[in-house]
Amino acid sequence: MKLYSYIVAKDYGLAPNPFWDELTLNVCKPKIRQTAIVDDWIIGTGSKNVKTKSGSTKNHSGRIVYAMRVTKKMTMADYDLYCKENLKKKIAFIDRNDWKRIVGDSIYDFSQGDIPRLRKVLHKEKDKKRDLGGKYTLLSTQFYYFGNETVKIPTEFSEMIKNEQGHLVIRDISLVKSFLNWLTQNFEKNKLYGDPQLQWQIDKGLTGECEIECDD
Repeated sequence: MKLYSYIVAKDYGLAPNPFWDELTLNVCKPKIRQTAIVDDWIIGTGSKNVKTKSGSTKNHSGRIVYAMRVTKKMTMADYDLYCKENLKKKIAFIDRNDWKRIVGDSIYDFSQGDIPRLRKVLHKEKDKKRDLGGKYTLLSTQFYYFGNETVKIPTEFSEMIKNEQGHLVIRDISLVKSFLNWLTQNFEKNKLYGDPQLQWQIDKGLTGECEIECDD
């Protein structure tokens, strides 16, 4: 077991997507999606410059946005099928009555062959190389999502916080277990404590096709 840590620079509810009872990571963060395996943990921490609806910025640095234990890993093509059979609401669709459908992370349709068709909701063709480079989808039925209600990470775990682009891999089992003990003892799993930090931008884009920028 190891733990991956990175900064969620832009939390729209797309990557990760915490909705419909399984938290999933299907786009962005290609290196983590390639290498993480079942029972590894991933934590996303906050950015120091998060735009608010009023035009100001909020500092979420040093705070946890989400945590997930990888409980399933499958190819992106298999995830497309999985969503069609089990998680239909994660298939991206512009629904002006439910913004959660807009941030659905099943944005690649593999039904037409090896080259998937992009469901053009949030990502564009220029994002395909990065997204498809991840090859796999990570799914979790044991997750903690805080969104805009980020929680301060205790100082004893400060070395687990990434302070720049990229990600950290924590292999110190005792440190990881101590962190997970803090997390699981204090918070309820599979609960959405807040909305995505940039959900207001999705609302703003409901007048037409949206475009957002993801993390590398």
